Amino acid sequence: MDITALDCALDMLVQGASGLVHFTFSADRGVSRSGGFLRIGAGRLGLSRTWQSADLGGFESALELIPLKSAAYFETCRAMQDPAERYLCLKKWSDGSATEVCDESMQYSDL
Repeated sequence: MDITALDCALDMLVQGASGLVHFTFSADRGVSRSGGFLRIGAGRLGLSRTWQSADLGGFESALELIPLKSAAYFETCRAMQDPAERYLCLKKWSDGSATEVCDESMQYSDL
């Protein structure tokens, strides 16, 4: 885990600064993976999508415009001593339901 990148992403979320925050995770050398991104825009709104894949199938969430959680929430994340807890906290960036859905979720399989 890149702690510097994690803390930088949390700083962006605290500030609500325009930019891109993303994460990827694989515990088994790429056989199964998960990830997501958040493009932060004006007014603490962000465009977000997450995904998971394993073997021959996967899932992508809808592309959604979402409100971010408060700066205080991300300050609490930033103060956590354990980097794994900070990472899990970071991924819960939405403050509610989507204000707009740009496309629908998708499930796929090569079977």
